[in-house]
Amino acid sequence: MAHARWAVPPPVPVTPVVPAPARTPRPVAPPRRAAGGRRYGRAAGEGGEVAPMPSLDAPGDALTAAVRARSFLHLLDTGRPVPVVALGTPAGRTAAEVRRVVDALAGSGRLTLTEDRGAVTGSLGLSVVPTRHRLDLHRGTYHTWCALDAVGILGALGATGRITSTTPTGLPVAVDFADGEPTGPPGPVLLLPERGTGPPVTTWCPLVNFFTDLDQARAWSAARGLTASVVPLREATSFGAGLWREAIAAADDLGPWHPPGGPHPTRVPTRPPSHPLPPHPLPPRPFPRP
Repeated sequence: MAHARWAVPPPVPVTPVVPAPARTPRPVAPPRRAAGGRRYGRAAGEGGEVAPMPSLDAPGDALTAAVRARSFLHLLDTGRPVPVVALGTPAGRTAAEVRRVVDALAGSGRLTLTEDRGAVTGSLGLSVVPTRHRLDLHRGTYHTWCALDAVGILGALGATGRITSTTPTGLPVAVDFADGEPTGPPGPVLLLPERGTGPPVTTWCPLVNFFTDLDQARAWSAARGLTASVVPLREATSFGAGLWREAIAAADDLGPWHPPGGPHPTRVPTRPPSHPLPPHPLPPRPFPRP
């Protein structure tokens, strides 16, 4: 039986397909949830770069966190520069250790000192040196390093008072607070740029400002090539209050502190001091640790 012979068809020419060059997507930080469950991202859902919501920097250890918080509370209590020696020491730590932490925080732009480096003038955004952002409270007048400091501090303290500031373009801003919440109309917006690597008080804080509206904030940010989010006043207050509550609560993590000359809880003096110094008074804090 003869075998069938199959004809092999000639090859069909194939035009090679050149793939289009892949487009590299622009990195966009995912929106984050802040206190109260609100999601932050693009300003009012419009275009533009989105910055991750900022933090207050994770402290290196418990002593660092406590020094920042204690400095903040002393500034709030006195309204004046606080001598470093007045911070005292917690149980099991020395004044030299506290001094090293203060110098390290000042060197990294997370604490400010007087010119002679003998007293603290600013911590956790609260400052007794005048800035563009002013807080008028029942207990006195203070200033802050940036706009987020102002709303976060008032929110965390549950305070009643007024913030007065100016936009970077010179327009006045005034916001009234009652029990830690802004009152009245929606008010200004806050520009929150992406955090850099430099000292926050000199490189990031000058960029965190109030603006009268979204368009003004976006135009100012775009002109400087910033990656930033624009956040409404109430949402920024809720977000900032959560940050500051946790940061301030660190003041008690190492137990009671005592100023120089006062009795130390872990050391029994050979004889009672003739004039012991009482612990430095601190204001009551109406907020628990989250």
